[in-house]
Amino acid sequence: MAESLAEAIATSIPGAKVRRRAGVTTILIPGGKCRVCGCTDSDCRKCIARTGHACSWADEKRDLCTACVGRKARHHKGGLRAARGGA
Repeated sequence: MAESLAEAIATSIPGAKVRRRAGVTTILIPGGKCRVCGCTDSDCRKCIARTGHACSWADEKRDLCTACVGRKARHHKGGLRAARGGA
């Protein structure tokens, strides 16, 4: 039953995989990175500094955090920079 539950959970998360080793079933969930601010599962310090609280993922692809919904990424020399309203 645990194996079928693991498969069901993994298929509901984009990019997740089930690994079985030595009788232990593990669900591997890929880490996300926000396309606007660059925060990750393990580092959302910029979002905390800007909003006062930690963010979460706003989409299934795990490439947009809740702190950046409504913000756009804009190009500048050296990479991407987050901007409000596309300015």
